[in-house]
Amino acid sequence: MSDDNWWIALMRKTNITVPTKNYEKLRRDATARMEQDRASLNQLRDEVSRLKTKMEEIRLKSEEEKIKLDNKIEETRKERDTAIQECEELKVQLHLAEDRVDNIQAQLHETTRRLKEAENNGESLRKELIDVRRQLVDSTYEKDKYNSSNKELREI
Repeated sequence: MSDDNWWIALMRKTNITVPTKNYEKLRRDATARMEQDRASLNQLRDEVSRLKTKMEEIRLKSEEEKIKLDNKIEETRKERDTAIQECEELKVQLHLAEDRVDNIQAQLHETTRRLKEAENNGESLRKELIDVRRQLVDSTYEKDKYNSSNKELREI
């Protein structure tokens, strides 16, 4: 159907009778509106096409960014796992070092106890030695005294 025919068909269906001048004006207005609508439709199609293109570009960029972020996440996870493993190893080393410190402290306490015991034994031996020396001096004095007394008795 041509542009004029559809308008005429519409008017017949609705039983509208319009004078010819009015009809021409209405036809021009309708044609202009149709052209405007077509232009708007084409403009909207172009806009939709641009938006689809832009959306596709954004989707591709988003996918690239997602891949980068996924890689970064994986790298960070590996770093975290390595750090956790190092931390666990350090904890084991710390426990071993603490055990060594405990053993060394126990040895130090035992050595300190033995030193005090040795000092006490040394002090006892020193006192005993002093006592033995005194007894020796006393014995020597007694011996000298008896020897002197024996000598005097022999001379008489």
